[in-house]
Amino acid sequence: MSIFDKIKQGQLPSDETILKLLDDPFIDKDNQEEIKKYISILTNSLQSAQLTQEQLMIAKVLFVLETLVGDEHAVYNFIDRAFRLYMHEVDLDFIEFLNTFLVKVGPHRLFDILNQQISTLHTLPKKQMRSFFNWVLHEVWSLKEYHNNSKFKMLYPNLQQLLYQLRDSGRIDDMMYVEFFTYHIMGNSFHTIDEWREFNQTITQETIKAYKNIIPQLPKPNPKKKDKKRIAFVKDRIVFNSPFMVEYSLFRNLLSNEEFRKNYEIIVYSFNQFEKSDDDENCILDLQDIGVRVKSPVSYFKQDGYYNNHLDKALTLRQVMIDDDIDIMLAGGVFPILNFLYVSRVAPLQIYYSHGNCAYDVPNIDKRISHFEQECKEFEWNVINVPLAREFLVGNEGEKIVADIIKQDYKQQFGEDVVILGTIGRLIKLDSDEYIQTIAKIMKENPNTIYLACGSGNEDNIREKIKKYGIDEERFIFTGHVKPHVYGWVIDVWINTYPLRQGHSQEEYLAKQHGWAVEGEFLIDCKEKNDYERIYNNFLKDRAEFFYEVFEVTPDDIDENVSYDRLRFNVYKKHNKDINEESILKCIEHVEEAKDCKDKWFRIVDCAIKNKDYYDMHRWVLNRLRDVKQKYQQKDIEKFLSILEV
Repeated sequence: MSIFDKIKQGQLPSDETILKLLDDPFIDKDNQEEIKKYISILTNSLQSAQLTQEQLMIAKVLFVLETLVGDEHAVYNFIDRAFRLYMHEVDLDFIEFLNTFLVKVGPHRLFDILNQQISTLHTLPKKQMRSFFNWVLHEVWSLKEYHNNSKFKMLYPNLQQLLYQLRDSGRIDDMMYVEFFTYHIMGNSFHTIDEWREFNQTITQETIKAYKNIIPQLPKPNPKKKDKKRIAFVKDRIVFNSPFMVEYSLFRNLLSNEEFRKNYEIIVYSFNQFEKSDDDENCILDLQDIGVRVKSPVSYFKQDGYYNNHLDKALTLRQVMIDDDIDIMLAGGVFPILNFLYVSRVAPLQIYYSHGNCAYDVPNIDKRISHFEQECKEFEWNVINVPLAREFLVGNEGEKIVADIIKQDYKQQFGEDVVILGTIGRLIKLDSDEYIQTIAKIMKENPNTIYLACGSGNEDNIREKIKKYGIDEERFIFTGHVKPHVYGWVIDVWINTYPLRQGHSQEEYLAKQHGWAVEGEFLIDCKEKNDYERIYNNFLKDRAEFFYEVFEVTPDDIDENVSYDRLRFNVYKKHNKDINEESILKCIEHVEEAKDCKDKWFRIVDCAIKNKDYYDMHRWVLNRLRDVKQKYQQKDIEKFLSILEV
């Protein structure tokens, strides 16, 4: 009995039948006209079907029938119909089936389908349009084969066009949701600050125009005079991630300062962006334990699930903050709700805290701070050194024991003299021709090396580059998601990625004080001919006292013939008499011969692998940098207090 005969008898096609037809389409040449009549009837039935389960069954049958008549749009049509379903009403069996279906479709075809769908979404009712994005975000994005896939960037032009259509038609809530989706997807795909500049110009600056008719009707902030000024730190959600660790450490340092405690209180507001994940109760308790108040005044929007109203959420949060008499607002990120708060002004002083996107710019940002030097020199930045809490950086003894076991396994596999290179973080940061080309050169020159690519994301592009530059695939290992406090002990040489650099994960690695790291400072401006002049201009000029103490130099010591590496060596020599000067100086000369950024970077790592003295010198200097940093904690608190003055 044919597939069509079974359908005529009322038998629904099994999931196995559908997946088989997807892999190996079969055309039923004997029943073409009759099948087409069934397709027409079922298409009309689908439009009138009220129950999600009924719509689902019809969508499955239509896919089979359209495949049997050779319809080239069958796959597109099925995904389009599936992604319009109200996702809270489908069962887990269908989600499991759909995930398998999407993986079999493959990235090339799927992203082309998604792009086509986005171009028509402005014609759909609110619920169906939101369903599309919910399915993409919570199913496609979560699949290993698609997570952080660089092909998501293909959607950017059509998403931008959709945002403009929604803005111009007054669908502000829909616009805000699509903007959140675009920020989330593109923010995990962008490599450079120039991409964030384009996002700010073409997305953020355009969408905030939608608020021009709302803002004049809103109450203005007018906080009353009180014993302590209230600082609102606004977050999309309170979860354990790199920004949380930095912010927690900042709060703890501030609250340990008597002057700050006397004059200020901190309230963390979460707008609980549960589309990404819920607030973490343990993180909330950690904040409360150090004296930070935590509020999530819009959590009740969760009753609407992934279909909640972002505009109403922003308006509610704004009113709560005004009622709470907020004097100062700090926030980071590029979420539409934050855009709305900034633009509508919710506090007399509003401060943007950059964790990486220095290009973000909307009206009513009064000051900007960060915990590291920022690339966007068009803005004035206040860099606040935040020594991270040690418990976030080092981990525990149990994790170190696990790391030793893993390391022994690699030694058994690749030899006792194996040197383990690697990084930990989003794999998108490895997706760079220059980076992989440099790694290839290092690994070819040092056959006793392996590279651990620790993290999740877009493996396919990186694998293509590995083949392109001739890296032995057995020596370039994708570990998947790992515990940083385990693999931080496994990696011998941490090689920072570029142009998209590592962040908190590198701080964790350095804090363990066991390996060695090629830091971004060797890459950022290494095209400059005069190394020492670069160091003076980029570092000593801005934080002169700090770096004078680290390197024990004064402006009088500046000599254009002294390289950065020789400067480090001179400091190291003062503190370590029993060193092999000849071998270190030979390495320094080897590094100084580099003509470009990639070559210099290769030579530094090459020396670190082959010359223990050179390796030890750099590790000592990096540890000294960290130790001196701790001494400047109090000065940065005083600097932060001055920033809080209106």
